[in-house]
Amino acid sequence: MNLKLVAAAGSLALAGAFTSVTYAQVAPSTQAFMDANAAMHAAMMITYSGNSDVDFVHGMVPHHQGAVAMAMIELEYGTAPELRMLAETIIAAQEAEIGQMQAWIEMNAPSAPAAEHAGHEGAPTDPAPAASEHAGMDMTGPMGDQGESSHAFFDANARMHEAMDVGFTGNADVDFARSMIPHHQGAIDMAMIELEYGSDHDLHALAEMIIAAQQEEITALQSWLAENAP
Repeated sequence: MNLKLVAAAGSLALAGAFTSVTYAQVAPSTQAFMDANAAMHAAMMITYSGNSDVDFVHGMVPHHQGAVAMAMIELEYGTAPELRMLAETIIAAQEAEIGQMQAWIEMNAPSAPAAEHAGHEGAPTDPAPAASEHAGMDMTGPMGDQGESSHAFFDANARMHEAMDVGFTGNADVDFARSMIPHHQGAIDMAMIELEYGSDHDLHALAEMIIAAQQEEITALQSWLAENAP
């Protein structure tokens, strides 16, 4: 028996097995959602300052950018009229709030260091295949400040990241709704932390707006899923 040929055949079979589960085999909308979520999750792994107002903004900007990216994927691949309308609303509202938060940073914390991300030079665009897109991320505790607000933000983000690991179906409408519910809940949790620990009046007003708007959208998404993907 030619052992080299046997070894070569075994290698080809093993390579074929891994090829069958690579990201290239998933639906285009699934790949897009995975990439958007991985980029957002990495960008939200900030180094906390202990200033609740600053940390709220530094965490909420990439969070909102993630929502905008998810909404754009829904517009590209989804077909449900109600969800497409909601996606347009999300893009308009959250882009406006991103601008508001970036202006707040420039006015109130211009010397604050830009958010630093644990173990990342930039947002990942080609995550390695894994059982979960969150694999390998340091989820043991906040970087930087170890105060109550920092742990509260970190814990809220960790819950959201875990809840967004929904198991994609390839149906862009269903996947958008199932992912956006925990994403919105994460924003509500962050806004509640800002109300508890932050002191800036403008950010408190923004936090209250986020809670009201995103709770309403969660209810709409849950109703859509109940009717269309029970």
